[in-house]
Amino acid sequence: MLFRCLNVLFLFTIHAPVVASETVEWFTDDKKDIEHLSTNTPYSIGSDTLNLLLDSFSDLEIHLRLASLSRINSQLENTINSCTANRIKTPAREAKNIFSLPMNIHPLAKLYFIEGNIAVSESILNNKGEIESFSELLKENPQKVLGLAKGASYGNEIDLLLKQVKSESLVYFDSDDRYSMGLKLLFDNLVDFYLGYPSSIQKYAHVNEDIWSRVVSIPIQQEKQFLVTHVACSDSELGRKVISVINKQLIQLYGSYEHKQAHLTHLPESDYQAFIKEYDAFFSSIKKAHPSH
Repeated sequence: MLFRCLNVLFLFTIHAPVVASETVEWFTDDKKDIEHLSTNTPYSIGSDTLNLLLDSFSDLEIHLRLASLSRINSQLENTINSCTANRIKTPAREAKNIFSLPMNIHPLAKLYFIEGNIAVSESILNNKGEIESFSELLKENPQKVLGLAKGASYGNEIDLLLKQVKSESLVYFDSDDRYSMGLKLLFDNLVDFYLGYPSSIQKYAHVNEDIWSRVVSIPIQQEKQFLVTHVACSDSELGRKVISVINKQLIQLYGSYEHKQAHLTHLPESDYQAFIKEYDAFFSSIKKAHPSH
């Protein structure tokens, strides 16, 4: 399968005094980020929070770039002035990049498939109805394949589970719009499972409402109750300066109405109470741990 990767589609400039006259290449793999950044239109948890951060800057020139995840990974590792938001911190990435304090928390990834296409026995689920092993699920469903975004991390626990799966059962796609592409592959029967995030997937359901009505999701066994994302920049003097500015802004945002609303806007109301409890506990602990920012 071949997928096209767009590079530069949009440019805007903002400013931050601490790194005046220096340019940052800011990457996203979601082309709709470009439409919503620097606007007040809600789009996603990560995009809405990034808008709050960008609004706080002055005297920093930022070039917004569109690229696939694999290209973003390469830019972060091989340049001195690249950054991206909504990034999961893994040991491998942390060894090569500079990460901010937590930017957001997200509902955990789920496994999506079309009802009737997949067999799921109780033996591969725990007592909470969560999948314990992708490899066991795929043994029950030979010839079926799982679609994954190339270069993506799904968190340390899921990443470890995926390493146990035979390569012939995995299909990697490289796209400048991974969320819609993953569902498109599922809807077109080019993959049998898709691993995605509830807060990102829901907005693409309208693409094919008939098929979406038959899509089933199953949670995956994980110790954490949510996924944490950060801003990541090149491991350079400029990258460290940018992260320092961002950390100061994040500390100010934690617990604010705007930051909390950037999350809740993209969740079902039925999840509000449980999510707010997790949000308050998590970000309060981060704020207490970093009083100097």
